[in-house]
Amino acid sequence: MTWRAINGSGIRINYRTYDSAELGPLGRPHSGHAAKRGLWEIHYDPYDLSQVFVRTQRGWVTVPRVHLPLVKAPFADFTWQHARRLAAEIGLDDTNENVSSIDWAA
Repeated sequence: MTWRAINGSGIRINYRTYDSAELGPLGRPHSGHAAKRGLWEIHYDPYDLSQVFVRTQRGWVTVPRVHLPLVKAPFADFTWQHARRLAAEIGLDDTNENVSSIDWAA
């Protein structure tokens, strides 16, 4: 579990973005949890980063990863972290989430 802000581009967790039309009506700027500075309660499976789950006043909302169509199978958080390390080693990881600009064949 983690606490995150929801903004116009969705939810960011470790350079991954999750977004859904269902987030719009939530009043993105503030969750109502003053003790958590208005952040939203987010749960995710570290072995399947394809989606996250946001706790709302109405229940849980499932939110898919924005770049999900680029990866055909689920992958784990440790796989994500390893890929980012490899990309950084060869100068491809500029902490930019636009993975479509990376030439993975290089």
